[in-house]
Amino acid sequence: MPELILIVLLPLAIGATIFLIRTLIKNKKLVASLDNQRKDHQEFAKRFSAVTDLEAETESARQKLQSDKAALTSFLNSDRDRRDKLESEYKAARMKYTELKEQISLLEASLSDISYGFYEPHFTFDTSEDYKTAIKECRNRQRALIRNKTAAISPGNWTINGSRSEGAKMERQYTKVMLRSFNGECDAAVSKVKWNNVARMIQRVEKAYGDINKLGNVMKISISNDYMAEKLDEIRLTHEYQDKKRTCRGGRRLAAGGRPRAVA
Repeated sequence: MPELILIVLLPLAIGATIFLIRTLIKNKKLVASLDNQRKDHQEFAKRFSAVTDLEAETESARQKLQSDKAALTSFLNSDRDRRDKLESEYKAARMKYTELKEQISLLEASLSDISYGFYEPHFTFDTSEDYKTAIKECRNRQRALIRNKTAAISPGNWTINGSRSEGAKMERQYTKVMLRSFNGECDAAVSKVKWNNVARMIQRVEKAYGDINKLGNVMKISISNDYMAEKLDEIRLTHEYQDKKRTCRGGRRLAAGGRPRAVA
C-alpha cells in the first residue's frame, strides 16, 4: 500500500517541481526585462535632461521678457502722460506770457502818453458838475441793465433733477455771484483811478471781465458787452471828472494871481 501512494504522489511532485522551475525562469526573465527597461529609462532621462533644462530656461526667459515688456509699456505710457502734461502746461504758460506781454506793452504805451500829459478824452463835458451828472446817469444805466436782466446773458434752459424752476434758481444765483464779483473789481478800479493810471484800471476791469466770463463758461453764463461798456465808461468819466477838477483848480489859482502847483 505505501508503494502505491508513492507511485501516485511521485508524478505530482515531479510536475509541481517542473512548474515551479518554469515559474522561476519566467520571473527571472521578467525581472531582467524590467531591469533593462529601468536602465533604458535612466539612459533616456540622462540623454534628454539637457533638453528639459533648456525648456525650463526658455519658459523662464519668456516670462521675464513679458514682465520687462509690461514694465516698458507702463514706463512709455507714463512718460507720454508726463510729456502731454508738460506740453499742455507750456502752451498755457506761453499763452499767459503772450497775454501779459501785450498788456505790459499797452500799459507802457499808455503810461508814456500820460507822462507827457496826453490822454484821449472820451467825453466832452464843459464842467466837473456835468461829469458828476454823467457818472450818475452811467450808474443808473447799470442798475437798469441789472433790473432788466440784461447785465448778464444766460441760456435760460437749465434744469436740476428735471425741474426747470430749480434750474432757473441756480442760474439766478450763479449770475448774481458773477455780477457781484465783477462789480467788486470795477468799484475797486474806480476808487483807485487817478490821472496817471486810467489805462491800468481799464485793463484791470477788462481782465476781470475775461476771467469771470471764463468761470461762467461751465454754465454758459457771461456778463454782457453792454454792461462791460458802462463799467468802462464809468472809469473814464471818473478819470476825466478828476482831471477836470484839477484843471479848474489850476485855472482858479491863475485867475487869483497865484502860481500853479504841480499835481502828483
